[in-house]
Amino acid sequence: MSLNYNTKKLRKTAARIGSATNYADFDTSGRLTLAGDAERNITIRPDIQYDEINKALKPTLEYYGPHTYYSLPVYDDDNEEIFATINIPRRWDGAVAPRVHLHTCLTGTEVVGHKYKLAVAFSIATPTGSLASPAATTASAETAIVSGKTSAHDCYLTEISLGTGFDWDDTLSLRVRRTAATEATDISSELGLTDFHVDFKRDKLGGDW
Repeated sequence: MSLNYNTKKLRKTAARIGSATNYADFDTSGRLTLAGDAERNITIRPDIQYDEINKALKPTLEYYGPHTYYSLPVYDDDNEEIFATINIPRRWDGAVAPRVHLHTCLTGTEVVGHKYKLAVAFSIATPTGSLASPAATTASAETAIVSGKTSAHDCYLTEISLGTGFDWDDTLSLRVRRTAATEATDISSELGLTDFHVDFKRDKLGGDW
């Protein structure tokens, strides 16, 4: 490979930039591998299954100026859920559990200390295998209402870690529901889901990655 410095060119078979534990490695093909603090996240927005939403007419899509959000009541076997899929990126390090970021907003006035709970069910399908069990695995988190953010359209962020029992190029299927809070009194209004995405820890770049 070649490293350019001003008008001079340094040729090496490979190169490492950084410290003993935090570094970027370039191999002879120009592929980049990251380690330690050099690793960064890659953000993937899932492909939402809009056909299911359009068929069930749930959850309801609400508007607030240029903003939109899906309005989620507590799930009660009533199609108030969102399905989505992601193809696992090759750049994922395969070790750090992906994290789902769910951006939400209140749709009414709430009380400090009350909570809402979001649950993400996930399962995989391998390129040469089959669909995994429909039972899936569910991860959830509760978010508390805080002082100064109790009005309609005040925004919150909920983060949920998934597992690591899958590989790159697998199809990761996701299902998002709002479920009843268990640690405190539930919020009284529906919850707006404005956006969600998944962060994967990235440790490589280049080539087929």
